[in-house]
Amino acid sequence: MGAKTEYKNNRGYAWVVVGVMCLAWMCAGFGLSMVIPWIPFYIVDWELNFVQAGLILVITAVPLMFVGPLTKWMSTKLGKDYAKKIVVISLALMTLAALGSAFAPEFYTLIIARFIMGIGVFSIFLVGVMTVIPWFGMQNMKTLLPRFSVVSIACLTIGFMIVLMALSSINSLTSFNYDLTQAYFFVPLFGITTLLALGLIKEVKQ
Repeated sequence: MGAKTEYKNNRGYAWVVVGVMCLAWMCAGFGLSMVIPWIPFYIVDWELNFVQAGLILVITAVPLMFVGPLTKWMSTKLGKDYAKKIVVISLALMTLAALGSAFAPEFYTLIIARFIMGIGVFSIFLVGVMTVIPWFGMQNMKTLLPRFSVVSIACLTIGFMIVLMALSSINSLTSFNYDLTQAYFFVPLFGITTLLALGLIKEVKQ
């Protein structure tokens, strides 16, 4: 059965896959922005200078230097259905990073957690669209790739802005409850999204 026929017979399911990936891309936005509202508290609690505070943000971009070759290598090793596997691994890394960020006892632990977050976020963006496009027909790759790339960026931006608008409006955060906010909201959200990707993103039968 060809990919085009498979999509026609599973039109509704194709949009389930799109929905899961939109949630994953929004989680990427959450992951990038989740510490921004709390940087002033890190500065005070850990007595950070502005260079260290800036590094908390910048470190998530460092994996861009090697995530491309890494995901390409993983695609050859993981073989069939590689895109789903990389997305699931990336979401699991984001969950681990959010947990590490929530309970980081000091600056360097947080930096490691944010570095891992960057690996997960950018891996999802490099391969995420390849979990979606096969459901709409690989023959439409040239048309669909830019469209779903825009969708992924839009979802990330929405996630980024939700965190900034929601958490920046909270005026009574303390070093105690901002840790718990990360642990009780972001960790379960990333974990649930990982399970959804694992269970609902399926390979198109050829």
